[in-house]
Amino acid sequence: MIDKSNGLLDKFIDNINNSNRDIKIILILIIVLLAATYPMMDYAIAEEVTVNDMSIDENETNDFETRKKTVGDFLEEQGVVIGEKDVVSSDLDSPIIDGMDIEIRRGFDIRISYKGVIGDYIGIPGTIGETLEVNGISYDEDDVVSPDVSEAMTRDTKIAVKVVSTEEIVATEKIEFKTKIDYDDTIDVGITKTTQEGVDGEKEVKYLVTYEDDEEVSREAVSETIIKEAVNEVMVVGTKGAYAMPSGGGGTIAGYTYTKMYDNVKAYAYYMGEHAVAASGKLAKRGTCAVDPKIIPLGTKLYIEGYGYAIANDTGGDIIGKTVDLYMSSKQECYNWGVRYVKVYVLE
Repeated sequence: MIDKSNGLLDKFIDNINNSNRDIKIILILIIVLLAATYPMMDYAIAEEVTVNDMSIDENETNDFETRKKTVGDFLEEQGVVIGEKDVVSSDLDSPIIDGMDIEIRRGFDIRISYKGVIGDYIGIPGTIGETLEVNGISYDEDDVVSPDVSEAMTRDTKIAVKVVSTEEIVATEKIEFKTKIDYDDTIDVGITKTTQEGVDGEKEVKYLVTYEDDEEVSREAVSETIIKEAVNEVMVVGTKGAYAMPSGGGGTIAGYTYTKMYDNVKAYAYYMGEHAVAASGKLAKRGTCAVDPKIIPLGTKLYIEGYGYAIANDTGGDIIGKTVDLYMSSKQECYNWGVRYVKVYVLE
């Protein structure tokens, strides 16, 4: 007789082993599928994010946890609205990173003067320099920004940016001739002769010109070239019959070089306000005086004892012969001066 019980037992054991293999294969497939789909599941680990919401009046800082993937999605999740004038420190499509700091600066309307034109711009909390950067306004170290770029913005800040530029220009200018005076005691007083005509010269001057918003603010001569020398005018002034002749020879007085000196000249003082016009057509002020043009021509440079440097640019009915009238700064100074007898030096 054949024992069939052992054959049935072996077949049962084989069936169990085959079933275990199938279960193992199924489990492995499930694990692989879960690993592949895990990143797409909505059960990602929450990331920590800090948001600093800044307006010109106040700042608010809050900490959040989020499973959103981008900055834009996260802000939408939190109900944070970004206006068209607001500035966010990260792009809205930037990925969320654990420990991320997001800064929101709320924009507001301001007016900026740029290159002389006032326009509408956006101001943000922070420095003036940051507001200029947001608006695409560039400047360099030579430009004039007011207030300084390091100062904090306020709602009332008024910004002006003046763009500074320079250029070199060349100008042709006149060299005015000078007048040399010779005194001659063989010619009667009151007679003046021109022995050499004056001729203006010419020079070429190179200037460095500085502009602010295309408006010239300074001009500095950096070099000059003489094209034609000036020829001095020479005048002979008669002094025969006048008061005592000036001393011969020259010298220096108070740092000035003089060619003649008159002694014992009667000196008055006068004052006619700050806008008085002298006989020469020029302003009468301290440092000018009235003379007898028959003796001392208008335009002569003088040094007067007790008074100082003066230019003869005025005349007067009582200023005849050995007399000068000195312009003072006030009536009180005239009273203090009174009438004096002084030495008058004729300067080069």
